[in-house]
Amino acid sequence: MLRYLITLVLAIAGFIAQTQEVLYLSNGSNITITPGAILTVQGGLQLANGSSISNDGNLYLNNNSISNQSNWTDNNVTGVFSALSTGMVYFQSANGHTITGNTIFPSLTLDAVNEGATINNSISIANNLILKNGKFNTGSFQLI
Repeated sequence: MLRYLITLVLAIAGFIAQTQEVLYLSNGSNITITPGAILTVQGGLQLANGSSISNDGNLYLNNNSISNQSNWTDNNVTGVFSALSTGMVYFQSANGHTITGNTIFPSLTLDAVNEGATINNSISIANNLILKNGKFNTGSFQLI
């Protein structure tokens, strides 16, 4: 009986571990992506006020296999990226993305085959915007 209970607990723990949908950066957290480096997130990013990303490489947001989502939520008042960031952020998937927050992306590539991306407020791109597949649904907001 104990063996079956342990097997059940391990099976449930393994299932829960595989359902992570978001990488969460808490207040004071920092991610640094150096030139030539690649960070791939299978799922979305949720960024608390006071978190930061120094991106001089490539940051990929791909849909995860459980929810088929990879949303971006930036709760920073001035945006998560350092002003000196020069890297690219890729929204890449077969499904759509939702972008929320006051983000100024250093550069952005949209490669979302079926649904594109929806922005929930105006966002800015400092350098390059590359549209491979999909479109931006801006609603009443601006893509600057």
